[in-house]
Amino acid sequence: MSKIIPCDRPPAACDKETWKWDRYFHKVEKGKAKFVSPLALVNSLVMDYSVCAQKGVVFETRNHDFDELKQEQEPRWFAIVENTCGYYILSRFVNSTDYFWTHVLSRKVHTMLYAKTRDPKLEKVFYCPPYSLKNEFEADLDSFVQKTQDEVIEKMAIKEEFEMDRHKLHRPDFRAGQRVELLSYANSLEIRVAHIQEVCGRRLNVTVRKRDYPRDFDELEDDRQAGHDGAQYWIDQDSFMMFPVGWAAINNYQLIANEEYIEV
Repeated sequence: MSKIIPCDRPPAACDKETWKWDRYFHKVEKGKAKFVSPLALVNSLVMDYSVCAQKGVVFETRNHDFDELKQEQEPRWFAIVENTCGYYILSRFVNSTDYFWTHVLSRKVHTMLYAKTRDPKLEKVFYCPPYSLKNEFEADLDSFVQKTQDEVIEKMAIKEEFEMDRHKLHRPDFRAGQRVELLSYANSLEIRVAHIQEVCGRRLNVTVRKRDYPRDFDELEDDRQAGHDGAQYWIDQDSFMMFPVGWAAINNYQLIANEEYIEV
């Protein structure tokens, strides 16, 4: 098996102090380590990437073997998933024994024939097998590319929605300042008005503010949800603790809120 090759880009100087998983990946290659199944992590993202992390799935990706030959175009080839380690996939270029690790949400992981459908004239991208297959394709590259496409086109592949969903990773459904209704941590029979203080991916920092609480706020000194100085109460965006404005009234749940909020 070839050494670990980053699919996104070659290593840069700024990567020197960056944590790397290389040694653990090598252990996996030798059968000496195991990672949590990617299916166990699906709900930690705002998109479902599980199909990308299944063995046998094919996708289109950058082929770094020819980076220096055509700077104005991006060389790509087809790859097939061989193993998974959390968000990372061990893949092999189709028809070759060249392996590489890459993050499943890498910007260089694409649906099959992504370039051809969006750049029909292949002005910005061209398909080219890894250099290790030179003897097989140098006589007739076009025929080799077409033959390979025909071989993999019927295999399980990444869905077209994957490209669009990946962009949603940076577009959270919530924003700081939004008002919500929060199930009381101390009393599960009560709903209180709260605000989102911070957003980090799927995680929301939601707290009850003094001006939204009609009772003695000082009594909430030990309440994890109370918005005292430095208070933080982080929950997932799909948490059963949080509801949209008006939920308590619709469901006849006890709402602890100011009169003006209840009237509206």
